[in-house]
Amino acid sequence: MITYKNTQFIGKEVVCHKDFKPLLDLMNDKAKELNLKIYVTSSLRHNTNVKGAIVTPSKMSNHLVGHAIDCNIVEVGKWWNSSKLKTPKGKVLEFIEYCRSIGIRWGGYFNTPDTVHFDSGLNTSNPKRYKEILTAIKKH
Repeated sequence: MITYKNTQFIGKEVVCHKDFKPLLDLMNDKAKELNLKIYVTSSLRHNTNVKGAIVTPSKMSNHLVGHAIDCNIVEVGKWWNSSKLKTPKGKVLEFIEYCRSIGIRWGGYFNTPDTVHFDSGLNTSNPKRYKEILTAIKKH
């Protein structure tokens, strides 16, 4: 696992798997272009027992392998939290659609919406790799 830092990421420290870093870099670049900040509230987790969770975490959560973040989005003068993100508009919607175009899943489109969630989709696109990373994390 690595600690990820970049210009548009604020809030809690981001701990992620090295394979997720390139997607975070692309998110950062787009957020910078749109003058948005990504206020991280959660990244790597060691279990699915999440106090105050808005949505019940998946048993194969991408947070468990460092391939997901939860965040609010900060636009000049506006705070986009889970409620506001239910109906994204303008630059925030453009940011979300860009993320989708490069392969990042946005939780607002899940069957049970989780509007603060962004992930790589590793748990569904490559469950074998997901399990390899999870096993390696548990060994440490």
